[in-house]
Amino acid sequence: MRDVALRFYGLSFNKKSEIAGRLQLLEAEDMTLPDHERFRQVIIRAHERGQLELLKQAVIESK
Repeated sequence: MRDVALRFYGLSFNKKSEIAGRLQLLEAEDMTLPDHERFRQVIIRAHERGQLELLKQAVIESK
């Protein structure tokens, strides 16, 4: 999980937003959070929803 998180955080804001939206990992309440916390929630949700592998693939493909 750490590797996925580090790779994800290394992406541009736009790429992180696009991936999070495509995988439906953003919630309406996330929009009020600072960027770092918003994307932290994305990674937590990916883990909780069993989507870490999908997140990893999306990050790899975005490079």
